[in-house]
Amino acid sequence: MKYITLILIAIAFCAMAQDKGGSAPAEYSLQSNVGQPITGKANDGAHDMKAVVNYEPRVAVSAKRLPDPTDRPLAFGIGEVTPNPFNPICEIEFEIGEKSPVALEIFDISGRLVARIIDEPEMSPGVYRIAWDGGAQNPSGTYLARLSAGNKSDVRRLLYIK
Repeated sequence: MKYITLILIAIAFCAMAQDKGGSAPAEYSLQSNVGQPITGKANDGAHDMKAVVNYEPRVAVSAKRLPDPTDRPLAFGIGEVTPNPFNPICEIEFEIGEKSPVALEIFDISGRLVARIIDEPEMSPGVYRIAWDGGAQNPSGTYLARLSAGNKSDVRRLLYIK
């Protein structure tokens, strides 16, 4: 439910920007701490939008579409994870080369799904960065981030140290 709420806020920001004559936000973020309202910001270069939603998530998530600094064709995969090892938050950068359904999931070392950070039926090509908060409920250890888009997938190891 928390991810659906976050996704709906992001969609609302895109719609707000387009209603004001702008384009979809090049950058948006959604953040929260346990027991605090979700706050969100979006910027399409011409408009700044902010919103607050009262909801108590267990995982803080922020996502940002990054500008592609080159005119090269986009690749696919998980890029840099910073910091790694992390405590309690890391940022996962990933790249999608074509419009497709996208999932970014976190698994513990035994293969148990810990978090589904992104589960979009369709995402545009681009370079993205998303923050994952390992949270108090997860123990220290090795986790795997799996990015899936269409028939492609990539996995990166994350080390959570409390």
